[in-house]
Amino acid sequence: MANSREFLIGMTIGGVIGGALGLLYAPKAGTDTLQDLGERAGDLKSRASDVAERVRDTSARLGTAARDTAARGREVAGVQKAAVEAAVDAGKKAYLETSEELRGSNDDGEAEDK
Repeated sequence: MANSREFLIGMTIGGVIGGALGLLYAPKAGTDTLQDLGERAGDLKSRASDVAERVRDTSARLGTAARDTAARGREVAGVQKAAVEAAVDAGKKAYLETSEELRGSNDDGEAEDK
């Protein structure tokens, strides 16, 4: 966005300087030169409006794409979170079952030793 603004400022300054130099070195009469400059200023204004409109359109498209990408990222993160939580729960359950099995076999073993 800063580059577009700097470009427009540079384009405006260049247009003003070019216009001034055109007046100084113009082989035409003053009124003809002023008319030409007026037409060129209108063209420059039209171009600047076109550039500004393209920048707004591009900005809007990029904003929409960024929001869509963020939404997809949140969705994927939610799915992954659920998968990790399920894996953790399964791991806890397996740990508890194995732990109880081992305690049960230890209890049996102690009873046989006595």
